[in-house]
Amino acid sequence: MLIIDQIAYQNRLLKVSPCKKSFFYLILLLICLLSFPAIQLGMMLFVGSLTMYVARLSFKRYFKWFLVPLPFLLISLVTIMLTGSKNPVSFSHAILVGHYYIGVTPASLAMAYQLCIRSLSCLVCTYFFIFTVPFQQIIQVMSKLHLPDFFIEITMLMYRFIFIFLEVTHMIYKSQQLRFGYHNLKTSYLSMAQLGRLLVIQMLEQFQQMSVALEIKFYDGEFPIGR
Repeated sequence: MLIIDQIAYQNRLLKVSPCKKSFFYLILLLICLLSFPAIQLGMMLFVGSLTMYVARLSFKRYFKWFLVPLPFLLISLVTIMLTGSKNPVSFSHAILVGHYYIGVTPASLAMAYQLCIRSLSCLVCTYFFIFTVPFQQIIQVMSKLHLPDFFIEITMLMYRFIFIFLEVTHMIYKSQQLRFGYHNLKTSYLSMAQLGRLLVIQMLEQFQQMSVALEIKFYDGEFPIGR
């Protein structure tokens, strides 16, 4: 079981209707998307504190979850802040590269700030959802919304293959480590290439095994989903 699932199955709102929690999440998300930065900051404090209490998480453990999407957010902010022009007047800070100035303007800084606050507040709300609604309840919500069966089935299969992917990756990586596969930069590159190749082979084999298992159980192209 993934850590995120362990947290979701131990939260204080586990017995609350998943539809109510999903609706509450959508309301929070809309507020964060449409409100001003001051309100978004308030939402971050409120929803973040609520999530830590409900999911029984310490601040340190909760904060670590933000390190996962942080690099993508930083890259996005840098690309928004930096701009280029031949005229240096509009820049607040700039450097000359060839015949062009590259730097930041007050408008780009303001836009990056608003985007950062909005993204973080939406992320806080999303973490509240995934820490309080286990995957089984998500499937129930999707079923009650009368989403197409094939869409729910694909979601279930993707969720299943996440476990397989992580398990196989961990097994191969540990095996390579025991054989000093990451001893230096050269061996690390070779080991990572082998890891990618073996992952593809293993995933294909796992898929074939799952297909055989489903055929044995008289799989007719549809999973039984209670509505």
